[in-house]
Order: sequence, then C-alpha cells, then structure tokens
Amino acid sequence: MFGWFKKNLITEMNTFYNFANITTNFALFQHNCTRSGIDIKSEHNEKYEFQILRTAAMVNFLFGKPTQEMHIKQLNLDSEKNAALEWLRKNLIFRELVVQSLRVKNTTDFGSGKIDGSITGEEILTAFGSEYPIAPNPKYYEALVDKAFLSLSPDMQQLTLQLAKRLGINF
Repeated sequence: MFGWFKKNLITEMNTFYNFANITTNFALFQHNCTRSGIDIKSEHNEKYEFQILRTAAMVNFLFGKPTQEMHIKQLNLDSEKNAALEWLRKNLIFRELVVQSLRVKNTTDFGSGKIDGSITGEEILTAFGSEYPIAPNPKYYEALVDKAFLSLSPDMQQLTLQLAKRLGINF
C-alpha cells in the first residue's frame, strides 16, 4: 500500500512541477517580449522567435534542465543565465516557485531512485533557498503553482493551459 501511495504522490508532484515549468516559461516569455517591445498578440517574426529561444534557455537553467545544443550555438548562455537570475530577483512569486520546484524535483527524483549525486538547480537553491526554509508539501506546492499561474495575463494563462494539454499535463 505504501509503495502505491508513494508512486501516486511522486506522479502528482511531477505534474505540479511540469505545470510550474510551463507557467514560468510563459511568465518569462511575456517579460522578455515586453522588454524587447514585441507585441505577443501580433508579432510572429524573427525577434519573436528569438525571444522563444531565449526564454527556453532561461527556463531550462532555472529548472536545472540540460542545455540544448541550439541554445549553445545561438545564445550567449552567461548573459541569458544572468538575465534569468535578475528576473528571479525581481519576481517574488516566481522566485519562490522556482526554489520550491527545484526542491520538489530533487525529492521526486530521490523517491524514484533517479539520483546521481548531483543536486538539480544547486546554484539557484544556494542563492535563494534560504529565503524559503520550509520544503513544500503537496497542498502548499499546488497552491503556489496556482498562485503563479493566476499571476499571468489571461492570454498567457490560455497559452499555458493549451501547452499543458498538448503535453498531457492535467492541472
């Protein structure tokens, strides 16, 4: 019985983690487009595509995911990392969401036996983790993900839900 409960809880937390990742992606994309003077609703050009690329690299860094080859070839990754950290410093909701998401990811990986001795997102956890000393429980983490989602504009909420649905994430 406990094995089933543990597996179910890990699946649930991974769903929240994946939705947090998508939510952060759209929040950061909106931020990047706004700073670049791009109208998300009407512009779909090279500048728009570049912001998609930048945002993906930044979110991969924030969530401790591997760097993609196309990001290495087309971006200054140090600059994108610094921009992501600066955004995180200024955005309290997403700073907590990223920290708690990294904790969830490390915990679920450990619970699933997917550990290799490294800590996912160690740099971010070292920089910001002390601001949030209590690890999230499932209900708190779900509420935090929901709070971040609700902070998005209605257009970004719709895009977040569409992408989540396409990826099979039911939130």
